[in-house]
Amino acid sequence: MKKLLVVLLLLTGVIQAQITSPSPLKVCDQNNDGFESFDLTIKNPEIFGKP
Repeated sequence: MKKLLVVLLLLTGVIQAQITSPSPLKVCDQNNDGFESFDLTIKNPEIFGKP
């Protein structure tokens, strides 16, 4: 039954994922130690095409 439900969802287009490549993320090293932290989740809207 679960397989049938998955097939029906795929055929009706309910399950859709359009993933695009994000633009490069540029971060400046604040104290020249070769490390910097940043939040990768800021790219999620760009990857999934949501405003």
